Amino acid sequence: MTPARVSSAGFIEYDVNTPNVITGLRTTLAVPAKPAPSGTIFIRTGLQPTPNGMNLQPIGNGALLSVLTWGPSCVRDTPASYSTWWIAPMYSNLSSSDPQYSGCHAGKIAAAEPTQLIDIEARLDGTKWVQRVVNRDTLDASDFSIDLKGQAQGRLFFNIDLQTNNKPTEDVILTHTVVSMDMADPGACQPIMRGMNDFVSKPRVSADGKHCCIDRIVLRAPGVAATTTDPP
Repeated sequence: MTPARVSSAGFIEYDVNTPNVITGLRTTLAVPAKPAPSGTIFIRTGLQPTPNGMNLQPIGNGALLSVLTWGPSCVRDTPASYSTWWIAPMYSNLSSSDPQYSGCHAGKIAAAEPTQLIDIEARLDGTKWVQRVVNRDTLDASDFSIDLKGQAQGRLFFNIDLQTNNKPTEDVILTHTVVSMDMADPGACQPIMRGMNDFVSKPRVSADGKHCCIDRIVLRAPGVAATTTDPP
């Protein structure tokens, strides 16, 4: 299946169909060069429920996120200046009135410098989602977990979220991505959406059909010249 092209750049999405659910994600993010010292840039790896997924309510449409950030954010203790990229595992929900879920909840931040590799993991443990990010170069790590009470997560996305006119100056590269599902569904290993200038390698599917292995993902912010040789 050829993924639908979306007009925006820096966006790739995978979905599973109910009653299947995503149960885990692993990926490695290479920290890009430092951009201009202004605005806020979010490079997000995220999981969300789909509208028809199990137990969407009462929690509503929140997102499990590991966010590499340049600039200020809702997360506490962020760097006071544009001295470094930083990352934290988090949960964000703008649709819930329950203080346990509403708003922005996160682990501690981990600093990240250009060319460093960040290992990102999210896994389902019972009804609790356990997230962890580790800077492979410094071993600085952060953990965050939240009980979503059986709410199914059926949407996976990788994107560059630009809050201002500032943007990454080079391609954002993720490697060694593994997506795990509760049920076999090789078709879900193909993205359903991809930005016009983004790239994703052909997936390899495990023998049991429950795991998608994606060697390389490239996100390119709109208007940014290619810094890799991957085809658009």
